[in-house]
Amino acid sequence: MDDMLKPKAGRHSLMTTGLLLLTQFVGYSQCVVSRDDQGRLITVCQERAQAGSFLQNRPDFNSGISSPVAYLGSPYFSYPVWQNGTLELDYTNQRISCQLAYDLTTNRLLSRFENSPLEHPVLPAAFTLNGTRFVSLKARRNRVYYQVLYDGRLQLLKHTRCRLHSTPPAHRQRDDRFDGYFACQSHYYVKRNHQKPQPVSLNRPSILRALDDSVHSLAGFLTKKRFNEGELIEIARLQDSRPQTLPAEKPVPEIAQHPDGIVL
Repeated sequence: MDDMLKPKAGRHSLMTTGLLLLTQFVGYSQCVVSRDDQGRLITVCQERAQAGSFLQNRPDFNSGISSPVAYLGSPYFSYPVWQNGTLELDYTNQRISCQLAYDLTTNRLLSRFENSPLEHPVLPAAFTLNGTRFVSLKARRNRVYYQVLYDGRLQLLKHTRCRLHSTPPAHRQRDDRFDGYFACQSHYYVKRNHQKPQPVSLNRPSILRALDDSVHSLAGFLTKKRFNEGELIEIARLQDSRPQTLPAEKPVPEIAQHPDGIVL
């Protein structure tokens, strides 16, 4: 594997590969994601209960000692959280194999290398997580990652952001199992060549604006008003598979015959 690097553990060896690391390492995570008996993703974190806080009303309150706080859902892209992946370096063809965890609440990518339990925040140009590729369209220190749903002459991209919604203390009952939940929202974009990504929604007018053209009209194919993600991918693939239209040639000026010769 000439292009697949497996760097030794340690900050210096990682920096020499050209991979941009953040200045601070992150230690062991205090949150654990698992599935409950109903198949739901559950995130349990350790938080210190403060005197007078709402945790005093919970059965697991223990005089200010760290108590588990449970949220419905997960802030991470994948489950299990850590998956095999590949980091793609800027301006080179080098790739680094490691384990990755992508936090959708902070847009932060964590890496874990062989023989090291430490978690390293990284900012690669692109990465692949369990077979799913992500690319960044912004500068190195302001990375925003987009999931690549389709990659041809045009790209169909998806950006997902999750937020934690805590349940207000006034609405929390003593027997409540969860202290809040994660809600995620996705936005879709179409990108052609080096053009700026154009947002597209899962409805007919938006898809026609983003993907239609005057030569290969999609209007006759889109018979529904609303579409799901899989259908949007198929529409992008259909439009991308059609022959490219060459620019129309300028008409050749008509040659007029004249007794004294040819006049243009």
